[in-house]
Amino acid sequence: MRIFFLGLLLLGSLSSSAQKYFEDFDFHRADSIADHYHGASVQDLITLNDNLCANLDTEIEKFRALYFWVCHNIENDFRQFQKANRYRRKYFEDSIAFASWQNAYHLECMRNLYQNKRTVCSGYTSLLAQLCFLNGIECKVVNGYARSSSSNVDKLDYPNHTWLAVKLKDEWYLSDPTWSSGKVYQMGEMAKFEFHFNDGYFLCDPETFARNHYPLNSRWFLLETPPSPEDFVSQALVYGETFEFGIYIKEKFPFQQSLKRDETLKIPLEFHGEVPSSLGLEIDNGFRKFREEVEIWMDSMGQYYLSTTFGRTGDYSLHLLMGDTYLATFIISVER
Repeated sequence: MRIFFLGLLLLGSLSSSAQKYFEDFDFHRADSIADHYHGASVQDLITLNDNLCANLDTEIEKFRALYFWVCHNIENDFRQFQKANRYRRKYFEDSIAFASWQNAYHLECMRNLYQNKRTVCSGYTSLLAQLCFLNGIECKVVNGYARSSSSNVDKLDYPNHTWLAVKLKDEWYLSDPTWSSGKVYQMGEMAKFEFHFNDGYFLCDPETFARNHYPLNSRWFLLETPPSPEDFVSQALVYGETFEFGIYIKEKFPFQQSLKRDETLKIPLEFHGEVPSSLGLEIDNGFRKFREEVEIWMDSMGQYYLSTTFGRTGDYSLHLLMGDTYLATFIISVER
């Protein structure tokens, strides 16, 4: 089956619904302090930490200030990420060679971080872990698979991402500072990073986080029943913007499925917040793209849906959109 994907690599955002554990907590003071020290050096972490945390009372506020500052001041180095992925593929089945490369690579990442404030996921999480240590906040760097339009799409190819588990009020929570920091736009060999802070990967609830993060150690799903690798990649591919708008294709909606010609496709939706009046579907048959504005409707059980019908046979990539923003992708094969 042909699969047609976006030319834009979306590494973006999540929503305030991810903070449901602290929905009554006011982070304005922590954010303001972090914003006040925008542009500060990372050459002296003790001074940076004192500036960010000295006037905050709780671990939650301190972690928020650290997280907010890192995500607004450290740039995602996409070229370094591409280089790392080449070596991950090369050494995937050679654990000794991989460990040797990884040690040298981590030093390179941290050097780039301290000198240029540019890094990749392992640099983001290492920096946050060091700052957490200075505050006595327990955390764990988690390695695993991130699913995007270019990685781990229909199977788990190789581990390609790192994020953070943090312990607050005797409970563990998940955060991804790399994907909170902004977006990498990729067009061919060119790539551009833009800062765009998104709250949703901050203390994200585990079920939401598991839609595009798969840890090597299943403990760090923080779920009683973790998904299998097959279940993980069999669901519709979702992007960070899904969580920014609080609009989800319902869990377990298939990434690939077949329909008969003129059969209606019903897409079940969940909303964490206001229900929009309409959404868009971009339909790509590999030769051209066209867009449909689709209405949202609700059945007698209170389940929301979008629906569309295909009058032609063929393979299609469907992209759910809010305005011009891609939320999710799935594949449809229309048969006679």
